[in-house]
Amino acid sequence: MTAVNHHAQETGLPVIDLGSSVQGTIDRGAGQAYLTWQAGRWSVTVHASPVMGQDPVAMSKQLVALFNQYSLPIPSQVGAGNFDVTDNGLNQTITWQEGAILYKISARSAETAIKMASSMSR
Repeated sequence: MTAVNHHAQETGLPVIDLGSSVQGTIDRGAGQAYLTWQAGRWSVTVHASPVMGQDPVAMSKQLVALFNQYSLPIPSQVGAGNFDVTDNGLNQTITWQEGAILYKISARSAETAIKMASSMSR
């Protein structure tokens, strides 16, 4: 599971309504913000830097809408979507494992990564 970078949703953090009956928790500190939620075997985390004027909530709501539109593969154990509010580089990643095979998709846009992973669904 370490290679997948799955994040369990923590308790005791502020809860954010992301629409479609999805609730995430937000962890803020040291100039960083991480909004995380669970969807089946998947964890999804959006990173933002409030110091740079970024907020993970709007992107998280967009991702929830995309996940409602595109189905991700069902991982053997867990999968992880790790996204960044900035789109510099290939920092939008989706990772999951099926048996001994580890899949990792990296893209410049979250939508592209989600569409690519969805195309690999059975």
